[in-house]
Order: sequence, then C-alpha cells, then structure tokens
Amino acid sequence: MSIMGAIVGGVKLGPAAITHDRVSQMLTLSLGSSGLAQGAKSLVYVEFSAVIRDDTNPASYDTGGHGIFLSPNTVPPPDSPDSPIASPDEVASSLWRLKTGQRRQATGQSLLAPWREALKAARADGSLLMIATQFEQSDARGCFPSFDEPAYKAYFEARIEVPLEGRGKRVAVPPLTVLFNTAEAEPALIDYQRGIKVFRFRRTMNPLPTYLIALAVGNFDFIQRTSRGIRYRVYTPPGYAAWAALAMNATVHAVEFFGDRYGFDYSRMNSKLDSISVGGIDMDAMENQGLCTYAPPMLLLNPNASALPPTPISSWGRYGQAHLITLVTSHEILHMWFGDTVTMRDWDQEYLNEGFARAMQYYAADDLIPEWDFYSRTGRSTATTNSWLRFTYEVAQGLDSTGTAPAIVYPLPGGGDQPPFPKQQLKMEEGLMQDPSKAPLFSKIFYEKGAAVNRMVATHVGWDHWDEALGAHLNAHQWQNPTVEDLMRSLAPAFASVGSPPAMESMLPWLRQPGYPVITLSLESTATATLLHASQLPISRYLPSASEPSIWWIPLRVSVAGSKSFVFEFNSSRAVMDISNKFSAPPDSHTGEHKAAASLIVGDPAFWGMFIVRYKQSAQWESRITGVASSLETKPDYARALCKQIFLLVTMSHEPVSLLTKMIESLAQKLGANPVIGGYKGTGDFYTMILEQAEKLIVMLSYVDNAASGDFVTAMRSLVGPLAERLGFESTDTPPPTAVSSSASSVPWPEKEDAGVELRGRTALRPVALLNAVAYGNPATVKAALVRFRARVAGGGVKSSTDQSSERAVYLAGMRYGLQNDTVALQKLVFSTSPANPDFNNMLFGLLAGATSENLGCGIGLDAIHSTILNDKAAIVKAFSIMLQYAPPSCRARVWEPLSTTALKLWAEIGADATKTITEALSLLTTVDGLANATSLLATQNASVMPAGTAHSILTQVKINIDIVATNGGSNNFN
Repeated sequence: MSIMGAIVGGVKLGPAAITHDRVSQMLTLSLGSSGLAQGAKSLVYVEFSAVIRDDTNPASYDTGGHGIFLSPNTVPPPDSPDSPIASPDEVASSLWRLKTGQRRQATGQSLLAPWREALKAARADGSLLMIATQFEQSDARGCFPSFDEPAYKAYFEARIEVPLEGRGKRVAVPPLTVLFNTAEAEPALIDYQRGIKVFRFRRTMNPLPTYLIALAVGNFDFIQRTSRGIRYRVYTPPGYAAWAALAMNATVHAVEFFGDRYGFDYSRMNSKLDSISVGGIDMDAMENQGLCTYAPPMLLLNPNASALPPTPISSWGRYGQAHLITLVTSHEILHMWFGDTVTMRDWDQEYLNEGFARAMQYYAADDLIPEWDFYSRTGRSTATTNSWLRFTYEVAQGLDSTGTAPAIVYPLPGGGDQPPFPKQQLKMEEGLMQDPSKAPLFSKIFYEKGAAVNRMVATHVGWDHWDEALGAHLNAHQWQNPTVEDLMRSLAPAFASVGSPPAMESMLPWLRQPGYPVITLSLESTATATLLHASQLPISRYLPSASEPSIWWIPLRVSVAGSKSFVFEFNSSRAVMDISNKFSAPPDSHTGEHKAAASLIVGDPAFWGMFIVRYKQSAQWESRITGVASSLETKPDYARALCKQIFLLVTMSHEPVSLLTKMIESLAQKLGANPVIGGYKGTGDFYTMILEQAEKLIVMLSYVDNAASGDFVTAMRSLVGPLAERLGFESTDTPPPTAVSSSASSVPWPEKEDAGVELRGRTALRPVALLNAVAYGNPATVKAALVRFRARVAGGGVKSSTDQSSERAVYLAGMRYGLQNDTVALQKLVFSTSPANPDFNNMLFGLLAGATSENLGCGIGLDAIHSTILNDKAAIVKAFSIMLQYAPPSCRARVWEPLSTTALKLWAEIGADATKTITEALSLLTTVDGLANATSLLATQNASVMPAGTAHSILTQVKINIDIVATNGGSNNFN
C-alpha cells in the first residue's frame, strides 16, 4: 500500500508529516504544535493506493492469498478412482488448514504454493478469475489505513467501482457481481463516460474489527433463500449453483439454531448472509460477517453421486465431504456470535473465537443430521475421521501430552486480565509474552483443547444452562471485546446451577495452564462403606516448573457395576467419595462389602473429560479393557478412544507396556472378526491408528530386553498378521459397478456411504498392514514377501504389474529375513539403481530398515546412503531416520556422527527449511548420550533457524523416550 496524502481536521499534512513504514506497515501522522488535545476527536482523510496481489508480483510470494488478491474462480476437478489413496489420518492432517494459512510461518516453509500454482494454472487454461479478500490476521492494513487489531472496532461502508462489461483495456469484461459485508444501499449506477459501474453498500449495523471486512468481485452463479427476514445466498463459479444445496441448508440451520439457543438473532447483526467459493483460498474458510468465504470443497458438493470429491478428500468420498461441509459451515456461522458479535481483545486469547466455533460446530451439525452423531454420543459416529472424538478430542490429548504445548490463553499485552494470571503460570518460552503465536502448536491448542474444555463444561453443567449463560454473555458484551475473565463471570450462573465451584476457580485454570491431568481411581471396601479414591497428576512431568503443583478441577462421571453414572467432582490433588449407595446390587449379607466393585468401576465412560482415567487395581483395568473390547461392534468409538489413551499413558510412563499389550490382545480377535475395512462400519481406521501409534513406541522398546517387550511384539503380530493375510499382496477386491455411487437421497446430503468406500479402505490399509506384518515377523506375510522379493531380483528390480503398494514390505523382508544371497542381491540393486528410479527409495528403505545387527546391514546401509544420495542432504537425513527407527540399538549408535555432520551442512544450505526434517530424526533418539548430542547440535543454530520452543519440544521428546525405556525395565546406555 502507498500513502499519497492525509488531511486531519481540515488541514492537509505535508510529506514530512507522513511516515509510512512498509515493513512494519505502520503509518504515523505528525500533527506538530497544532496537534489534537487529549480526548479531542477529528476526522482523518487518508489518500492511498493498494495493489491486488497475484502470482506475477514477487512481493506477494510471502503473503499468498491474503489482503486483496486475485484468485481462480473455479472448482477443483473430481479425483480419479485410480489415484493413490491416502490414509484417513493423512487426509485429516492435510485438511487442518483452518486458520493455519493465516499465520506467518517462522520455519521458512511456505504454505502458500497452492494459491500461486492454482492461479498460474487458471491463467494458463483461460479459467475465470475473481478478486477476493482475506484480512485475518493482520492484512487489512495492507488494503486500507486502519487500526488493524481486533480490539479496535468501527463501522464500515463501501463504494466500489468496476469496469462495465465488455469495457476492459485488454480483454472483454464479463458481467461482474460485487459483494461486500452488507447489502447494496441502492441499485448500481452506470457511468458510461468513465466506463464503470458503481456499487454502494450499506453501513454495517454494528462496529466490526478490520479482519472481518471482505469483498469479492467476479462472475458468479448463486442460489438464494429467505428465512426469518434474512436473505441467504451461496455464490459459486458459473455452472455450479446446484452444488450449493447442502451448504445452504447447513448455513440457514446454523444461523437459526444458534440464534435460538443464545436468544440473539442474526437479524441484529445483518440483513443478509452470503457465502462464496474462492478457488485460490489457502485455508478452509473465513467468517467475515455477511460474506463468508470458503475453499470450494468446503462449500460445494457435487450432485453427481458417481464422482469423487477432489484431492485430498477423495479418500473420504462424497459422504465424508458432506460431513466436512456441514461442520465447516456450522463452524463459520458460530463465529457470527463468537468472533463477530463479541471479539477477543488480542490474538493471544483467540480461544474466545475458535474454541467455541470448534466445539459448537458438532453441536449444530448433530441437530441438523442426528443420525451422523458427530459427538459420538452413541459410541458409533458415522462421521469417522470428522467426528468429535477423532478430529478434536484425540488431537487435543495427543498434542498436549508431552508438556511442551502452550496454554489455551495467555495474558493480555499490557494487562487487562482480572483477576491477573498467577505468577507461576507466567513462565513461558522466550518471546512468548510478546507473540503467543510463536509457541509450537498454539493454533491447534486453542482450537482443539479449547473445544474439549468447552464441551467438558457444557456436558457437566448441562447444555441448556451453558447456552443460557452464553446468551447472557453475548447480550452483556455485544459488539465489545470481553476478556476470558468476563466469560468466566458470565458462566457463573451455569456452574452455580449444578452446585459446582465458580468458573473462575474451576474452568479458568484449565485455560491458563498447559497440560491436563491423569486421574487414578481405586476402590476401598470396608465393613461399613465402599470408598472411591481419586488422585490427579499432570500427564507430563515436563510441564513448565511452578512453585505449586498443577491442580485441575475435575468433573468426573463414574459408572459402578453397570449402574447409572454419577458425578465425582473435586478440585484437589486427592479426593474420596463414599459410593455405597451407588450400586444397583445389595452388599454381601455377611461382610457388607460390594465384592464385585473392584472390577466394575468405569471412570469417564463416554469420554467427556479433558483428562485420562487410569486404575490402581489391575482387576479394574482388566474389566475396563474387556468391557470396551466386548462392545467393539456397537461402540467402536469408545474402544478406539480408550486404546489411544492407553498409548498415551504408556508413552508418558504412567503405565508399563504390559497394559497396552492386554489392550491389543483383547482387540485383535474382535477387530479381525469384522469383515468390513472401509467406512464407519469398518476397522481400517482403527487398525491404522494402532499401527501408527506403535511405530515409534517399538523403537523405545527395542532397548528393553525382557518378556514385556517380547509380549508386545507378539500381540502386535497377532493383530496385524491376520489382517495382512486377509488383504494380501495383490488385491482380489472387485470394484462396485459404479465406483463411488451412493443411494439416491431425499435430502441435500448423501444418506449412505459411497459404494466404493470398502475398496478405498482396503487399498489405503494394504501397504501399511503388509509393512507392519513383515516388521513384526508374521511368518505367512514374510514368506509371501520373500517370494516376491526373489522374483523382483530375478527381474532386475522391476516390479510385476500385479504388485500393489507392497514394495517396502518386499524389500524389508529380503533384507531382514532373507538368506545371505538375498541381502547381497538387494545391496547390488540399491547400488545399481538410479535415485531417480521411482522404486529406489523403497529399495533403500529395505536395506536400511532391514539391518539386523551392526555386522549385518548397518555398515552396508551407511555406505549406501553416502554412495547413492550423496548430493541430496535432506534425503540423507531422512535415510538416517529410517535407521534410527528400524535398526537395532547398536546400529543406531553409529548413525549419530554422520547424521549430525549432514544436519549441519543441510542447515548451512537451506536454513530454517531444514529444521523439520532434522528434528524428525532427532525425535527418535532414545539414550542419555543421544540427549546430550542433540542438545549440543541444536545449540549451534540461532533462533531464526531453530526457535527455542522447537528445540525444547525435541529435547523433551528424547527425555520421554528415555523414560519409556526406564519404566519398562530396559537399558539405554548405548554409546
């Protein structure tokens, strides 16, 4: 943006009085001796010009589709049924773009290539273009002078001029639609002399922060509906209006649902609500009041039931895309209340926006389509990866388990929190007080953990009380910037209604301190009472040190002996409750004890709490594990949630691996008995989660030479072996007559899963299952893999046309389980194959991962790395990661010196872009020496290359790895 002049109070300022720092985007007007008196007001006019960002402007490369930008006005094409299929969790990870594209990245790795590439492709094929805006977090200041912070709200109106159709200087201009936050104030005026069309838009009904201002210009189709006096439109590229039916239904429903629940109608905000597809947007959606913008797949559902969605959500099919559209639209609409009506004062308390939008998106979606059960209230959501437990709950508990993630909120800059933060909670990473977004995972924490805390509170106080309190909060602070503490005061009546401590004492500490607790339950039976004991400890011993131990308020729901659940609420490190009257069966007539109690207690049975429950007595654990395994068919979501929590307990050394072994053993036969792999009725996602979680754990357990480690390997083999045998190396699945068709639907969303979901599920799981079956030594899979390996060698390394995604398993089997001539043959293949060959990486993987000792394979692998990929240092680091993950401990010890040398060279070449690859390798270190070496290596880089928070996270992970070994009786004293 360029500043051409300014007038203050009718006085034109000279050039010397105007300072515009383009780097900091700060505009300073110096008024001199005639400046304004304190408290005085004056009208300021600023003349400026701003440039629309596009792919031809180098200045746009670091900012992408932000500010005001040119965008393709297109919809991505349907994916091909023959395209490679990603795992469900890979798809979910790639989709987590909501707001992350708005963050300035400190790692040097750009997230903005999709916008540039999409725009270039649109130019090349002559596709329609459009102009759009994206101002969150701080890009409004690049479009017009403003106080561009959420605490400053103002009224906005707009006058926008566009060329008349057919009057462009270089190309013919199609009829243009112009959109703003508000409706047009009058019909557009045509100025034939200037060749323009002038659009004037109404003033906003209420003050808004600058980041919510939006406009769009282009040639669009739309569908329209009017409900309760509000005009709704969904704008699409020409020819796609029929694709907007689901989004329209979800939008209107969410507006009226939230308005009714909070007693605060949308009509108090705006007279219209437009939603528009923006082809080049580099995030999922944005909640601009009156003009919400969406990535096309998040808004538009192809009515052709035989067409797959575009990549990456093609793996989910139309059914999964419909889930996503319903959730994303509900999420953005919730922001009309939390974000637009009440707005956080500063970005370090963005939980006030996003923690509510994430939690409430499932709430609204379940009301619209109850049978999908996003919140998994029944224990079986049909939304699979998009369900609450998968997309939010699991993510929150996983990210916040190590003790290195930030808190949900931080103190307001300059103060303003009343009551203020306790001093022991102010110890943060260097620089974090100035910019919390520097904290690793900050966005995901205030989204996912913030939502998890909100849902925990809402289910405890009751949704009606929760909504009533939020409605009172909105009415008391409408169009203002209330703080987190203001929210706690508004929630006080809801807490009081159920006799709980005030929100300031119960909920607020959850928001201000990082981590979450592990609750230990135990039962004590006496002649006069049955007592339930509870204690809490942080999930991680590596939370920031404080003068006092972390204590959380716990609203624990407990079920005993199959009776109706009750609440055990406490706000202390230890608590006890007499539960003698909670049993459905009478006590023993002689002793007065409830003998079955110890084996029938269940804490947090429906996974409502942002905590993990463990049991002191082994009988309780056995009962809990047996119970979820037996109900796997009817409540698979609960079985998965418990399994994931046990993985976390073992990883954070709250439990030995023997407990996880029991869980895997209980699940193996039940999972194997289900013939379905794909979709919500299938087991594919469950298998994938277990295999991915065990992937790094097995690295630590290789340092444990006892029965516990061997039993875990045996359990994993019993789980994955039959699965791999069932799937086989070559698919025998018959594609359905129509690859992705679902049944005809009477509503704007598919009522059944795609017909191709089973085939896609099997295709995605096959390579994962085969590789793990070989790695865990399943005899039948190893035998079949060796047959293919020897055929591959006989053919000079050329794979047969019938092989399907089995390369890594095949080469791993040849190296680890083959005869000497097999290992020699693989070595020759690797050294004679060009790294440009698509199969080279699979061959190298087999050679590196298959090393069984320092003598057999370790030295060969190191030689292969240096001889074949010498000029690609990033590939070398990744190759060392393979050895750290799969090779035996004695071999891993030899990796450090070449790894550290290569890492330093890679950092010297590409700086911060190397950090992610290097730290992924370092996170696999498992010894005390490895910790010391990693500490020294990371210290060689400055903060721009290795942020303090990233270094702390990696070193903490190595400490956690060391703890796992020690907890399970192993030794990590390898040099």
